[in-house]
Amino acid sequence: MPDTFKAIVITRGEDKVQSVAFGELSDADLMEGDVTVRIDATTVNYKDGLAITGKAPVVRRFPMVPGIDFAGTVLTSDNPDWKPGDKVILNGWGTGETHLGAYAEKSRVKGDWLVPLPEGMSAGEAMAIGTAGYTAMLAVMALERHEITPERGPVVVTGASGGVGTVAISSSPGSAITSSPPPAACPKPHFSRFWVQPKSSTAASCRDRQSRLPGKDGPARSTPSAAPLSRTSCR
Repeated sequence: MPDTFKAIVITRGEDKVQSVAFGELSDADLMEGDVTVRIDATTVNYKDGLAITGKAPVVRRFPMVPGIDFAGTVLTSDNPDWKPGDKVILNGWGTGETHLGAYAEKSRVKGDWLVPLPEGMSAGEAMAIGTAGYTAMLAVMALERHEITPERGPVVVTGASGGVGTVAISSSPGSAITSSPPPAACPKPHFSRFWVQPKSSTAASCRDRQSRLPGKDGPARSTPSAAPLSRTSCR
């Protein structure tokens, strides 16, 4: 692989105006780390969209390569846990924010940030799950630790039409209430939440949030759900 490689680069001028362009980087531009990875696949997360558009202060240093996750192949390693040719995955760790991220052909990162790509799974398949799926499963595992079972009632899934919510619906124990219904399930666009019972990852019924969700009659009102599941549930 040549020393120079293509990347999407975010820059910001003295006028604080942000710009994004395709560029050429070299190995000398890569940041501190003990493993260099050829990036085989990545995803477009909501945070990546915010970084690229500048709609939120996601990027903490400039210039920056966006992209918060990737699957790739180790090119060089000074870390005893990894050797050239190993297939790896990275989720988060400040990539795309403070550390040059995944929208490039190469990345140099700390070996401690990497996990092995499961055997039999391609880089593309891993990134189809991506950080969203990883986050959803952390949230589901947190519910399991708290012994949330279908018998205890439904689970509240927020942002259910997004990446985290989609995986959460298909893997969460019990029924759910969700907040961004797909049109086929709940065609009224003003509905912000609806009832879901996962059946092959599809919605079973809809309900207006004003009719049964907590908060309508004050904080002491009983809730129809056993637990919430959102992007912050795993924390």
